[in-house]
Amino acid sequence: MTLSLDTAFRNAVSGLNAAQAGLSVTSQNVANANTPGYSRKIVSQESVITGSTGSGVAVTDVTRAVDQYLRSELRRATSDESRDSARASVLDSAQRVFGKVGGNNSLAADIDEFLTQLEAVANAPEAGSERYNLITAAKGLTERLNANVEQVGRLRANTDSDIGNSVTTINNALREIYDLNVQIQRGNAFGEPVSELEDRRDMALGRLSEQMDIEVMPSQNGKISIYSGSGQTLLDESLRQLTYTPAAQASLDTVFGPIKVVAVDPKTLAQQNDGDVLVSGGTSSTVTSNVQGGELAGLLQARDKDLAALTGQLDAVADALVERMNAVHNQGTSFPPPSTLTGSTDVTGTTALAATGTMRIAAVASDGTLLAAPLDIDLSTIATVGDLRDAINASPLGGHMTAAIVDGKFTLTTTGAGTGIAMSEGTSQVTGSDGAVRGLSHHLGLNNLFTGGSAATVAVKADILADPQRVSTGLLKSTAAAAGDVAITAGDNRNGMALAEAVNTAAAMPGIGSLSPGSYSLAEYSREIITNIASVAAEASARAEDSGILKDDLAFRDASVAGVSVDEEMSALILYQNAYTASARVLTTAKQMFDELLNMVGN
Repeated sequence: MTLSLDTAFRNAVSGLNAAQAGLSVTSQNVANANTPGYSRKIVSQESVITGSTGSGVAVTDVTRAVDQYLRSELRRATSDESRDSARASVLDSAQRVFGKVGGNNSLAADIDEFLTQLEAVANAPEAGSERYNLITAAKGLTERLNANVEQVGRLRANTDSDIGNSVTTINNALREIYDLNVQIQRGNAFGEPVSELEDRRDMALGRLSEQMDIEVMPSQNGKISIYSGSGQTLLDESLRQLTYTPAAQASLDTVFGPIKVVAVDPKTLAQQNDGDVLVSGGTSSTVTSNVQGGELAGLLQARDKDLAALTGQLDAVADALVERMNAVHNQGTSFPPPSTLTGSTDVTGTTALAATGTMRIAAVASDGTLLAAPLDIDLSTIATVGDLRDAINASPLGGHMTAAIVDGKFTLTTTGAGTGIAMSEGTSQVTGSDGAVRGLSHHLGLNNLFTGGSAATVAVKADILADPQRVSTGLLKSTAAAAGDVAITAGDNRNGMALAEAVNTAAAMPGIGSLSPGSYSLAEYSREIITNIASVAAEASARAEDSGILKDDLAFRDASVAGVSVDEEMSALILYQNAYTASARVLTTAKQMFDELLNMVGN
């Protein structure tokens, strides 16, 4: 009987302890019902057997109610949503730079205004006010290109800075997970509960998955190893960190540094090896990335694909504007003709001229008549820029103008007051170092309307900006052959009409990014840029919304497994309370019986 009472005592006490443990875990669950990242805890217990006899109950562990497969899928969905959202946010900002399709405050609208003013000048070539309006429109157009590419550049620089911030967040998460790995390993070795530490580690993994795609593998003693989606080791027995230095500025020529994964000392964070390349360095066109998910992937795609394409598209507009307008402008002349023409191409006397055809140069009086017979230069006889200079100076025109190379530019300057220079490209063709074939004046840049070759540098040529009368609206008459013949007139609008036609005529434009190659006018290509960025931004936003829906669904399913239901915990609380009461009653009854036994023995 004493053995039975002793067993009853032990069983009751173990029941009380088990009920207390259950009550403690239940209260912890209820207290953290609204705590982010907290997973519901479950008391695991089993019966104790001594020999073949039951000896009560023992609490074996406190575990987490977590579906590891579901949580792994949630991390993947989190990476996808963060990638898509980061890219959509950048593209939304880029879209605002360009305005709306058909809007008045856009690059396409400025090109339309430039065309309108060209047509106005062509219809009234003698009106000085129309030329002033034209140059104002041209200046507005170039400033729009300058501003747009600058804004895109700032957005790229900000995106690159955000890449640096993402790397910092990744490093902080990796350090936290490394420290938690150590604590969990130590806790398991000493038989201490580690479920709360595992919750904290899962939260850190969630923050890490927001930044990049990861794969998590269980290791010994509760530790985990982390790999990038492409298989590169991010964390194992050693602590690793990402290295990256954002660029000071961002243009198409900017060389971005690589992102590497390096081993570091856990205490000092001193780098211990050269590391593995996660994202290669180089210009945006050459960067390759092994990161496929997370904010980092979205930012890299925005920086190196989307925004780089926008910069390239703006440069294509600027290049086409300069090439098309200068090609036509160099064919004509203004009235009155200019007394000085200065090229924009860098040359020396020995610079080769791969040229064919003929070009005409004339010295013209202020009334538009020839001062001497025009000079037709047979370019097949000209080998260098120095030969061209010498041929002009040795001709009868040498008494009216001087050809020279000043500060690396070819120049023509009249020698008499009231004398101007008029030119016709004729059949001249010069093959430049870029492979393009241009007329001789265009090749040298003698009578350009625009300068620069990119969206950042394009501008109205300074002398025309200062004097709109220098706009070449007329052509040198091919019939003017002797001194006194009328060479140019104030009402000649033939080149003005050609300038307007050049703006409005479709020509080949490159395909850049998702913008297809084709034949476009300047306004059409500009509208395509606006339409394309709006389409790409809308697509990115829709993708972010879709991936967000999937993430939310998985988060809901994860919460249904790991989250705390207060109603369920209240039910469990009643069960543990009843169990505790029953065990206490057994203990009280056993004590009474034991006391009675002692009294009987004592009597």
